[in-house]
Amino acid sequence: MTAATLQPEGRRHTLVTLEIGRFVAALSVVLYHYSAVIQNAFDTLILGDMFRAGHVGVPYFFVLSGFIIYHIHRTDIGQPKAWRRFAIKRAIRLYPMYWIVSGGMLLAFIAMPKLYDGHALSLTNVLVDFALMPQHHAILSISWTLRHEIIFYALFSFAIWFGSRAFWAIAIWIVLSAIIAFAIPEPANYLGLWSLIASPLNLGFGIGMIVAQAIRRPVNTPPVLIIIVALAGLIELAWMEWRLGAGVPHTINILGNAGDVAYLIMAGLLVYGLVTWENSRRRPIHAPIWKMLGGASYILYLVHPPVGSAVIRILQKLHVTSPNLIYCIMIMAAILCALLLHLMVEKPILRLLSDRMMTRPSSQSRPA
Repeated sequence: MTAATLQPEGRRHTLVTLEIGRFVAALSVVLYHYSAVIQNAFDTLILGDMFRAGHVGVPYFFVLSGFIIYHIHRTDIGQPKAWRRFAIKRAIRLYPMYWIVSGGMLLAFIAMPKLYDGHALSLTNVLVDFALMPQHHAILSISWTLRHEIIFYALFSFAIWFGSRAFWAIAIWIVLSAIIAFAIPEPANYLGLWSLIASPLNLGFGIGMIVAQAIRRPVNTPPVLIIIVALAGLIELAWMEWRLGAGVPHTINILGNAGDVAYLIMAGLLVYGLVTWENSRRRPIHAPIWKMLGGASYILYLVHPPVGSAVIRILQKLHVTSPNLIYCIMIMAAILCALLLHLMVEKPILRLLSDRMMTRPSSQSRPA
């Protein structure tokens, strides 16, 4: 969910193509989840369940996160003094809006306990959940992806502190993820809360870092061709999942771990193609609307479950019975809510916290 703002050669600019990718990835997850909601509520499939593969947005986010973190903080590796700045930037980007959305849901659960289908809420569970530590029954169910992010940030901070030799920690984590995920059918049954280390999706962080290193020495292949290959691969995987998953619940991973890895590889190719294509342009792309939508993608990801739940309850009370209409209203409500929160809450908070926490007193103001 990291913002696609890069700093090549000391210049700060936003890659619009990655912002578009962020929004499309977040929207695909929304379409995927809302399709399942409509199916559970009305026992009907939206457009023949064509958005079944919408979860591909998650692999894209994992790859993009690895790419952005390595690209922006590559020069911080081996610089212990940069650790504080890295930790603060990541915390500011990840936690405030997560706390706001989760806090709102917590208040709703306290007011209406029947809404919470997990175990009884306790202060310990809430504190662990708000810290994004391993948790079985999170208030915001989709926060499981953020817990993977926390592990990646922690391991990357080792490299910032100890230098590039500390990358072995990230490598071990990724290798263990692959081995355990492919060797154990249901890792959660054996590892419990620590099953986060057993997801093939963790490979995405490594792929993203490889892409960030690769763009420094672009190949002669036209970027547009790479983009076409990546999109074709993603479409082919989605088509296979749609055909093989006809009538199968969304909780079942049709393509298995191999499919997850294939999605990650295609996402890596797509990020590489987009970055090299946009960097090869003589003039930057100016698309304010896509920058805004990309900036709101993190909020869209966080807020769409509670917004969808609220909208479908309200519409059912208003006796709206058309699944397709409810589906469209849920999507529009989620996007609108995300944009409003991004512009009116997230951006001011990020600006305020950055000004307060990222600035240090200058040496001239210190006593002699």
